[in-house]
Amino acid sequence: MRRAAGLFEPAFSYHALHAAATRAWRGRKHRRGAEALAFMVDLDPSLWALQRALLSGAWRPGAPREFMIHDPKPRLICAAPFADRVVHHALCAALAPRLEAALPPQSFACRPGYGLHRALAAALRVARACPFVLRLDVAHYFESIPHDLLLAQVRRLYKEPPLLRLIERVVREGHPRGAGGRGLPIGALTSQHLANLYLAPVDRLALTLVSARGYVRYMDDLVLGFETAEAAWRAHALLAARLGELGLRLKPSETRLSGRGGGWSFLGFRLWPHRVRLDAPRRRRLIRRVRALSRAAASGRLAGDALRRRVEGVSAWVAAGHTRALRVSVWGRRWEVWEGL
Repeated sequence: MRRAAGLFEPAFSYHALHAAATRAWRGRKHRRGAEALAFMVDLDPSLWALQRALLSGAWRPGAPREFMIHDPKPRLICAAPFADRVVHHALCAALAPRLEAALPPQSFACRPGYGLHRALAAALRVARACPFVLRLDVAHYFESIPHDLLLAQVRRLYKEPPLLRLIERVVREGHPRGAGGRGLPIGALTSQHLANLYLAPVDRLALTLVSARGYVRYMDDLVLGFETAEAAWRAHALLAARLGELGLRLKPSETRLSGRGGGWSFLGFRLWPHRVRLDAPRRRRLIRRVRALSRAAASGRLAGDALRRRVEGVSAWVAAGHTRALRVSVWGRRWEVWEGL
C-alpha cells in the first residue's frame, strides 16, 4: 500500500484548526478551565498563532497537567494544554483515513462506528462459536511502547517529512515521564490512535491463527477462539513472541483459557455464550457513580439537562451488557430519577 502524502498543510489550515478547536472544546465537557476559555475567546488570534508555529516547525508540546485516577485501577493521566489538544485533534483527523486502512475490522478501539458495544457483541459471537476462548492482555501497554518501533510503523504509512517530524515530536516530547525512549501519555488523543496502530502486526498474526470471526481486539485486550486447548496454547506462544519483537509482553495474571460455557472477563464485563454481565469491580463502580450523582442532585450541584446527561452517560456505559435488571435495581434503590429514563 502506498504511503500517504499531501496531508500536512491541509491538516493545519485555518479551517481545519477551527474544526479541531471546536471538537476539543466540546470534548472538555465539564472540565473547561480558564486556559481553554481564553483560547476560545480569542479564537482567531489563537488559531493563526498556532498555525504559524506548526507550519514553521517551531511548535513544541506544552507541559501537561498530571493526575492519578483509581477507577478501576491506578493510572497516571496526562491532560495536555488546550492548544495542544487542538493540534492533536487536527493531526488525528489528517491521519485517520490511512490509519483506518491499516487496521482490520477485528480492532474495535478508537474507530468511528466501532467501540465498546460492538466489541462486546463480537466477543459474544466468539464465545458462542468456539469451544475454547483465549483472553490476553498486554502488560503496562501505553508506558511500554518503544518510540523507535512505533515511528517506524508510522513511516510505513506516511512520507511527508514535516508531518513525520511533527508526529515524532508528539511521540518523543509528549510524555513528561517517558524514559528510555518508551511510553505514550494516557489521556492524549494521539496516544489512543497511535497505540491502536502499534498492535496491527499482532492483528495480522492473530488472523493467520484463527478465523476472522474468532478474533477481537480492543486496544491491548485480545480475545481469540479455538477448537482445542492445544491450538490455543500454541497461538499463545506465537503471539507472545511477536509481542516480544515489538518490545512488549503479556500480562500473565490476565492470560486465561476458558472452555465453552465458562464465564470470562473482557472490558469490565463477564461473558458467557448467551449473556453479558458487569464484573464485580464495575458493579461497585456503578454504585459509586450513582451515589455521587445522587449527592450532586440533592445538593443542587447538578440539575436539569446537565443532570440528565450525566445519568444517561452512566446508564449507556452499563447498558453495553445484559444489565437492565441491575440498572433498575441500583437506580431504583438510590434515586427516584431512574423512573422514565
